[in-house]
Amino acid sequence: MFRHPLILSAFLLFFLPAIAFSQTSNKNDIPDNRMNALISELKVLSTDLAEWNTASQVFIARLDSIIARYETRTCPPDFEGLLGELDAFVSEIAVAQQKAAELKRRRAVVVSALESAEKQHDGAKANLLKSKLATIDAGIFKIESKGAIIHPDWFKAFRKIFMKYMVDTCPGDMVFIEGIFCIDKYEYPNRKDAVPAMNISYPEAAAACRAEGKRLCTQLEWARACLGPKCLYNHEALKDISPSDCNAGLDIFRSRAPYPSGDRPECDTSEGVSEIYGNVWEWTSGEYHNRYRVVRGGAASRDRMLSCGNSTWAEPTAREPYFGFRCCADPAPPPPEPAAPAPSATPATGTTTVPAE
Repeated sequence: MFRHPLILSAFLLFFLPAIAFSQTSNKNDIPDNRMNALISELKVLSTDLAEWNTASQVFIARLDSIIARYETRTCPPDFEGLLGELDAFVSEIAVAQQKAAELKRRRAVVVSALESAEKQHDGAKANLLKSKLATIDAGIFKIESKGAIIHPDWFKAFRKIFMKYMVDTCPGDMVFIEGIFCIDKYEYPNRKDAVPAMNISYPEAAAACRAEGKRLCTQLEWARACLGPKCLYNHEALKDISPSDCNAGLDIFRSRAPYPSGDRPECDTSEGVSEIYGNVWEWTSGEYHNRYRVVRGGAASRDRMLSCGNSTWAEPTAREPYFGFRCCADPAPPPPEPAAPAPSATPATGTTTVPAE
């Protein structure tokens, strides 16, 4: 049977630290992110390219500048931005290499023709070919000066490194947390301006997530989304917020109605997750004593604790007025583009078939 959420919150926070995650204890529990892993691999590649002299200094400098920009200047980490810039860089280099290869093929033809003209003492033709050769060489130099010089095998290695991180993404209505997992931007039904669903039991919440190809968040996922990135935790980034901003009940005797989703952007996390503090309690997949399920985040109902450590537990079948949820999901490949419809063998109405001559 469910007990009073505020009393349970205090009990859990002070006597059950394994369930009630504090902002301090969570810092070392958050797993490293895929962005850091990708940057580490790119650093090794850059070092190897320089050591083995298998790429131009321009190429290495451009790669290093991308690494430095996303390693030190982006908070929260912009994993998708890094992938997008690397993808653009690779595409640019691939196109440039194709152009350079075509120019080198043409150069070989011109050189052969020039040698033939000089043997035949055809000065006019030789001068014309020398002019073409100079133009081709200028084109090759322009391409290679932009960083297109890299050994083909090492270029394949470069593509392979970041392509393995590009296969997965999140649906548009979810936030991609550092390449680790996806979480709904809003509380269920995950629509801006919709009032969050309440009076929801754990089985109902889990079933609603499954129906959308998602799942309830684990406690660690929920805590990570609430705490924010390691470079700037949300309780530091949002230090000026108030219980009113995030719709946490102001005292034990008063309850407030939940805000529509997205109504208070000042309470969004730095990564764009809305209302994870306050508004409604959120079911997670966390268990307590193999019987109860853990809810997180507090609500507008008689609860003034504005903290990522705010937790309580309840019977899975409990359907309390301020119990809601949001869904999480594992990153997955984007759905394939729909195939183009096959052309119809029958002419459309109003068209004229032209007989073959």
